[in-house]
Amino acid sequence: MFAKYYEIPFTRYTLPNGKTSNYMFQTTRSDVYDKAKSILSTGTYKFEIEILTTGEVSATIHNKETEVDVAIAVELNVPELAEAIEQMIINFDVDKDDSKEE
Repeated sequence: MFAKYYEIPFTRYTLPNGKTSNYMFQTTRSDVYDKAKSILSTGTYKFEIEILTTGEVSATIHNKETEVDVAIAVELNVPELAEAIEQMIINFDVDKDDSKEE
């Protein structure tokens, strides 16, 4: 039996100049997918991913209104990165985004 994969859209920034492209993060967890859809449906947030000059990969939840990264996951290895992204999404609470406070 094959696992079902869910795709979550990210904006990918590439070295050396930050050129953007679309990237689909794949997860087998429907709870992560549902939470990601809920976050994106607000219209306020987007998911971003980039390789840092250190070789680590940074994934963020970015508030488009305040231009602030409100959650971040940074890892060097792919398996840990996937888990970190899933946890970042699950743990994020739109109602507790303090970047909206003035």
